Amino acid sequence: MSRNWLERMLSRFKAFAQRPDLRIPVEMARTVVVATHNQGLRFEEALSQSEALLKEYDGNTEPFLVEQTAVAMLGRATALQGLGHVDEALEAFDEIDVRYCEDTDPRMRALVSTALMGRALVLLREELLPEALGAIDAILEHAGPNVTVRPVTCRDA
Repeated sequence: MSRNWLERMLSRFKAFAQRPDLRIPVEMARTVVVATHNQGLRFEEALSQSEALLKEYDGNTEPFLVEQTAVAMLGRATALQGLGHVDEALEAFDEIDVRYCEDTDPRMRALVSTALMGRALVLLREELLPEALGAIDAILEHAGPNVTVRPVTCRDA
């Protein structure tokens, strides 16, 4: 139901996305649609839409679109996980960490922590416990009680 509502909203307002009062809600709705596809187990649709968003957003330096890029990357990683593409999902979660681990914005830090948790969950499902514990340690380093930038522990590209 929420996906249908979002898609109706997008069909109605997407043409006006350049208006300052509609731009942010429309762009946010576009990334939320990917999440609703993933939640509804429609991983092919989520993958397709997240990749389309990444083609459009990637490389943009505007802070809002950088955040939307990270959200689209997270949706893509989740879709890959849902489709059973374990290695690709792990790479996609890692890419979020590599790109944004040094970002100090709390929203970006939360997205990196979410990607690290996604990585840990994939590893747990694959019964790779030591690797999963390493991913959980990375979350604690990134978002634990000593919240600092962790350039030394960011994954190598």
